[in-house]
Amino acid sequence: MVSANYTEAMKAIIGCLIIENKTAPEILGTIHPFHFADDTLRQLYIKASELYAKGKLDRLIYLLNTPQYRAFITDIIDTTPTAANYKEYMELLLNEYALYTARQTAIEIPKLADFADLDGNLLITNDLFKGMEVIDGKITLSDRPGIGLIKL
Repeated sequence: MVSANYTEAMKAIIGCLIIENKTAPEILGTIHPFHFADDTLRQLYIKASELYAKGKLDRLIYLLNTPQYRAFITDIIDTTPTAANYKEYMELLLNEYALYTARQTAIEIPKLADFADLDGNLLITNDLFKGMEVIDGKITLSDRPGIGLIKL
């Protein structure tokens, strides 16, 4: 799931490219299409990159005439009041992208595990803490706060 901050950062970057073409060299040199989790915003960013390469970035606004982009561009223009903060938007986008990829990785890695060692603490003879226990072959969690550990 994409956070609200991440969505706003993606929109702000596109907005900066629409509002102020002078931001394009730094934005396009730092931000890449893979930084956009939203497919439509990624496509808009790719279009902006292509138009910039042709020296026609000012024509990005003409995408308003394209039904698939009209609502997105209108929303972006309404929510990006200025391009003055484009460096902050870039930093926010990169930070949100890092968080997004970390979350996605955390979701996917457990799917690769065949087994999880949940009883490793029971094999330690000199454990310094008491926490979960195995009672009648079932893992029983403590009713203490947090992870339920107490120091022995």
